[in-house]
Amino acid sequence: MSTPPFIVGPINAGQQFIMTTIIGSDFYVLNAANISGGSGTLFFDSQVFDSSSSSGLAPFPVFTATGNTGGMTITSGGSNISVGSNNLAQVGKSPTTLVAVQTQFAPWNSPVLFLTENNAVDYSFTAVGNTVNFNYGAMTSKGPTINGTINSGINIQPISFYVAETCHVPIKAENSIICTSFCISAPTDPNCQSGNVCGSSLSGFTREFDCPFPQYTLCPVGSTCGSNCVGPCPNEEAVCTLTSTTVPNKATCISKKEVWEDIGIIIGVSIGAVLLLVVFAIIFYIWAKRHEAAALASKQNTV
Repeated sequence: MSTPPFIVGPINAGQQFIMTTIIGSDFYVLNAANISGGSGTLFFDSQVFDSSSSSGLAPFPVFTATGNTGGMTITSGGSNISVGSNNLAQVGKSPTTLVAVQTQFAPWNSPVLFLTENNAVDYSFTAVGNTVNFNYGAMTSKGPTINGTINSGINIQPISFYVAETCHVPIKAENSIICTSFCISAPTDPNCQSGNVCGSSLSGFTREFDCPFPQYTLCPVGSTCGSNCVGPCPNEEAVCTLTSTTVPNKATCISKKEVWEDIGIIIGVSIGAVLLLVVFAIIFYIWAKRHEAAALASKQNTV
C-alpha cells in the first residue's frame, strides 16, 4: 500500500461503530466474551486477523450510542456497556450512562456524538465523574487473556462510510472499517499489501455530501467551520459544508434546509431523468408498434 487510507467525519447518535485503540505498536478492537445472563467480559482484543475466517478477520461486536455528549448509553445487540467495580467497563444487564471526553478537536452540535479522523481523535469515558477503565489483551481458544487496562486513546470508527469520490457505501462495512483503521496506523504491514486481507482498504467520509471533495481536517478546539478546517457552526441550524474540490478544507456554514434542498434537487433531477427516459421509451414503443402495424397493413393491401 503506497499511501495509507483515511476516514474522517462526525458520527451521529444511532449510528453503528466499532471501538479501536493502539497500544505501543499493536492495534486492538473492542471485543466481548464469556457472556452469560446478560453479563460478560469486555476487552480490547489484539487478535484482529483470523486465517480460518473467510474474510481473514475475526468477528467483533458493533455498537450504537444514544443520548448526547452530556450523557450516553452504548449497546451492542441486546448487550450493554456498564461499569463495575474499579470503574471497569464490562458487558452488563443495564447500561451505565457514560460521557465521552476528547480535548483535541472542537465538539460538533447535536446529534453528533463522536468524531473520527485517521485514528487521531482519542477518547476516554467517564461515569459519575470517574474515568472508566477498559481491559486489553488477546482472545485465545480458552477465552480472553487480559494483559492490563487502559482509560484513554480510544478511537470511534463508523461501520458505514462513503467511499471517497465514488460516494459508495461498502456492503461489508464491518470488515472495511477494521481494515481502513488498521492500515491507517500500519500501512506497511503485510496484511495491508495488495492481494492480502486488507490490501484494498477504502478511504472515505462519514457524510455522503463530503465524498466528492478532498480529505479534510477537523477543527481543533477553539476553532469553527471555515477556519481552514471542518467543524462546528456557531448556528446549530447550520452544517459545515465543503465548497471546493481543489482547495482542501475550504468550507462554510450552510443552513440544514439548504443542504437538504440541494440533496433534494439532485434526487429530483435524477428521478426526472429516469422518468424522461421512461416516457421516451414508451413513445418509441408506441411509434414502433404503429409503424409495424402500418407496414403489415401495406403488405396485406399489395397482396
